[in-house]
Amino acid sequence: MNNARTQLGLDLPVVGTNIELLPVEGEHLPAFKPFFKDEAALYYYLPGTLKTYDERALSELFKDWNNGDTDVLLTISKDKKPIGLISIDQIDRDNKNAELGIALTDPESRGKGLAKAAIRLLTEHLLKQNRLHRLYARVAVGNHRSRHLFEVSGFRYEGTLRDAMLRPDGYLDMDVLGKVGD
Repeated sequence: MNNARTQLGLDLPVVGTNIELLPVEGEHLPAFKPFFKDEAALYYYLPGTLKTYDERALSELFKDWNNGDTDVLLTISKDKKPIGLISIDQIDRDNKNAELGIALTDPESRGKGLAKAAIRLLTEHLLKQNRLHRLYARVAVGNHRSRHLFEVSGFRYEGTLRDAMLRPDGYLDMDVLGKVGD
């Protein structure tokens, strides 16, 4: 996972009060498999085709998602246990901006402020240490918890992408929320 270090100057792990952001490793995959096999959990999470992933497909997805150029994928860990993923996507080094995405894949870890802690920890490292100037998130309209999470983390509504996500029951709009560094 030297990609995160070389692209954005992150020294991994990034350690917070109650969580760590670590390089995604093959040994973490078993913790993520149940989430990526649950179509209902994936409904709002992945903006591409709604489908589930077996272990091989998940491994390929993670390789693509952590491509060493424009995308970095990190494990959110609490007490040495992988509980979720946080991604830095579409890294634009020229304009110093990128997209953030997050999922707490462990249902027991939700609702405890851990996603907010992960976003704040990563945004502090990326914005305050001047690695990037702007971060944004795309949140499917209807995903109220995710929208609230980004808003309480200092992201502001910037606009709506109409019919941006196709699901079996129709298209979903996606709101864009952004946060700019000093």
